Amino acid sequence: MRSLNIFLCITLFSIVTFAKPIRVLMIDAGRPVKYNKVAGKHLSTATHTHIHSTAMFKFITEGEKLMQPIKCKELIVDTCDFLDATGVFDAHRYHFCLNEAIKNKYDIVNMSLSGGQYDVTEHLSLNAIKRHSIVVISAGNEGHDYRDYPSLYATGKDGPIYAISAVDSDGKRMKFSNKDKNTVDFLGEAWYNMGFMQGTSVAAALFTHSLIERMCK
Repeated sequence: MRSLNIFLCITLFSIVTFAKPIRVLMIDAGRPVKYNKVAGKHLSTATHTHIHSTAMFKFITEGEKLMQPIKCKELIVDTCDFLDATGVFDAHRYHFCLNEAIKNKYDIVNMSLSGGQYDVTEHLSLNAIKRHSIVVISAGNEGHDYRDYPSLYATGKDGPIYAISAVDSDGKRMKFSNKDKNTVDFLGEAWYNMGFMQGTSVAAALFTHSLIERMCK
């Protein structure tokens, strides 16, 4: 009986002591303004805040108005940006973010960007990231029946790299959304402050929110 009690104590101690928090990296346009107390840090040196990044952070951590806020006791959402101070895409900053994703082995990496070209370094980085992380990438807002990079690196609907297309509240494809047989449809519209936002970035953020909810249970 004593040995059983010791075993139970060790098991419970291990669960309490070594339980890992859910860790997410959001790669987006700039530094978000955080309206909630979710732990996390901004990994790059940007000092400028960005409304898109602020909205995506909110959707990842709180969902949209019909969803419930994340109730994980230990949720960490780090952020990293790919635009310079003038709003121009900065490849160096972007690859820094990908390297941080590789190094830190997040549970989920959320990426809201599209329209690029094939980049062998990007491809190799995402192959390295998917060994440890679920990767969620917006499919793009050009209305094509195909995807743009980097969502083209997603090979199917079963992950670990997901390309997210946008549907409305009735489940119908939104006209702006890129979509093909390998994209995952998800709600692409949500209220943000007093406005209404639409896009595959919104869909990707809300999809990430749903993944975190499952991991919390």
